[in-house]
This record gives sequence, structure tokens and C-alpha cells, in this order.
Amino acid sequence: AQVEGATGGSPIWDKFLQFRMNMWQPGSLDGKMVDCPTPKCGKFLVESHIDFVKCPVCKREFCTRCGGKTHEGVSCNEFKAWHDQNSSADRHFEELMLQQQWRRCPRCQAPSERESGCNFMQCRSAICRKHTFWCYVCGKHLAKDDHYTHYPRGPYEDECCTPKAEWVHSARTQ
Repeated sequence: AQVEGATGGSPIWDKFLQFRMNMWQPGSLDGKMVDCPTPKCGKFLVESHIDFVKCPVCKREFCTRCGGKTHEGVSCNEFKAWHDQNSSADRHFEELMLQQQWRRCPRCQAPSERESGCNFMQCRSAICRKHTFWCYVCGKHLAKDDHYTHYPRGPYEDECCTPKAEWVHSARTQ
């Protein structure tokens, strides 16, 4: 009470409370302290039998045992094994896109495949809704009016007016 009376409401009081909280350990009936996996977020007390919580500060949901995403009905070890196995899926998909010479829309990044026909693409994703036009050769965003002017020998040839040095990274190299 003396410390609170002299420092209450000040930065020193807040630091004192933080220090005390960090030193306090819950008893067996109090629950357990969990660290939020969000960097620099903090700790909070939960009941011992609770496995999944939402941080009261950042609202992140996580497992109190392993700190990972919630994984109801699956053990922490099983979830970690699944996560490790699938964490490289994005990298494998990018490798497949490169191998198959697929491209991404320059606006929404939706994957696209040109089996045959014109190199003048119209993105049909839910984001673009047929309003984004782009070149399958160089990967650049185009205006609808560029359908023929962007291609010196026509849109069916794998050649466009954009110098190779300016091609979007994912566009194919000839």
C-alpha cells in the first residue's frame, strides 16, 4: 500500500506491477501462465484444463501446450508433423508453376495457364473479375486496347514489345 500510495498511476508503478507479475507463479489451483506466441505480446493466466485460448491483447488463437495454431482433436506432435510436412507446399507449387511455365496475374497473383491461343490474357479471378488484362509473355499489366499493339507479329506469337530486361520475374524466358 505504501508503494502504491507513493507511485500509483505513474510509469514507476506500472513497471513495479509488471515486475511483480513476471515473478509471480500460479499455484496448482490458480491455473497456468501462458506466453502469447506473438512477439512482445505478453503472458496471461488461463485455467489448467484449457488447451486453446485467444490472447486478450492481440486476439491470436493458439494452443497453450505448444504455442501453435489451434489443432482440436490432434496432438501437438501430430500437428507439428503435419505442419512440417505441408510448410513447403507453397515452394513446391512455385516450382511446379515454373516447370509448367504457368504465370500469375500481375494484379491479383492468381495462377494462370495458357494451353494454346492468344498471349493477351484476361484474369477471371474473383478479385479482377475480367477487368485485368496482361501479357502472358512478359507478365506486364496491359490496357484492353493493347490486345494487338503489344505484339509485333500478333498475339499468337510468343513475342511482345516489352524488352526482356523488363519482363516480370515469373514470365518465361525464351
